[in-house]
Formats: sequence, structure tokens, C-alpha cells
Amino acid sequence: MYCLRTQHTLVFETGMKSKSNQPSLLSFGVGPQRPCFETWQEKITALLVKVIVANMLPISLVENEEFCELMAFLEPNYSVPAWLTICKRLNSTKAEISKAVTTELQSSPAIHLTTDLFTNIVNDPYIGVTVSYITDDWELKARTLSNVAMEERHTQTNISAKLSEITATWQIPVTTKTVVHDGASNMKEVGGVNKWTDIGCSAHKLHLAVTGKCLFLF
Repeated sequence: MYCLRTQHTLVFETGMKSKSNQPSLLSFGVGPQRPCFETWQEKITALLVKVIVANMLPISLVENEEFCELMAFLEPNYSVPAWLTICKRLNSTKAEISKAVTTELQSSPAIHLTTDLFTNIVNDPYIGVTVSYITDDWELKARTLSNVAMEERHTQTNISAKLSEITATWQIPVTTKTVVHDGASNMKEVGGVNKWTDIGCSAHKLHLAVTGKCLFLF
């Protein structure tokens, strides 16, 4: 470098000037900007969907002015997708995860359900179902299978039918062994109807005992 600068001054200065005029590929928001190729666009969108799912964020995030401003600064040439595009991505992501979970469930010889009825903030009734099982590698897994509207009367027959429908959707009615519930009158024997073992939730029984809402737990 020293010889080049002392013996070929004109060539050296021309080269340095040319180098200093080259645009930076890491510039953010100002000056020449790097292109956002299709593969890069796809990667960012996939990560955005992942963030929305993992944090249960509203889909309207992509229309938020501040969010769009942030993305324009970090990746000026990235085109933030519309909310409808995000909806389609969420549906495809759900399908992929459902397929993987179904395969995993089918490989387990014993499935155990937990279920409960609840209402949302506007008093709409729902039934929630989670599942627990052990994988071939002896790893305990817990999955949420369903949180769906329960518009029918909350009778033992209707609840049993809904549980049967949900397990059929996930192709696990035969391998399901037990169902844990709060032991309410309409919940008793909902598993027995489907030839599963009913188990009353011990935490719920303890809560009733502590709060003095029942004298007999069994």
C-alpha cells in the first residue's frame, strides 16, 4: 500500500475516490438501498407470521402506521403484506402444524384429554380441549386441540358428542384413554359415554374445598 501511494500517486488516489463513492449495502432508510429480492421478501413475511402467531398479535398489525414506518426504516424495499395475505398465511401455517401434530398423535398409543366449558368476554360459550401424551422419545407433550363454540345445550350427551367429534377430527378416538374435567353434574361420565375413563380435576376439588363451596368432594 505504501509503495502504491508513493510511486503511483495518481492511480492510488483515483482508486480510493472510486471506492469511497460506492454505495453501502447496509444503509437503512437513507441513501442507496439494497434490493429486497423475492426470497428475502418471503423470508421476512414468514418471520412476521411467526411473530404474530407466537405472540397472539392482531392481524391488523400489518396496517399499523408505526409498524409500517419501522419496516420502511429497517428494510425500505420490503412490501408489507395486506391483512388478507396474512390470513391466508395463517391458514396454511395452521394446516402444516395440524398435519404434524396429527402424525405425532397417531404415533402415541395413549392420549389423555382435559376439557372445560367457558364463556368469552361477551358471554359466548366455548369448549376447550387439550391433550397430553408421551412421544417415542419419552418426551411429555401438551397440545391445544380445540377452542370452539358450544352453541348446543351443555348437557352430558351434547358434551360427549362434541368431544367425540373433536377426537375424530384429530383421528385419536381409539387411542384416547382418559378425560379430565371439573366434575360438574353435566360433565360427569362424559368420557364414559365414549368409553374413556373420567377423572375429576384435583385442583378444582381443592379449590372448592378451600372456598367452602362444597362439603363432599366425591
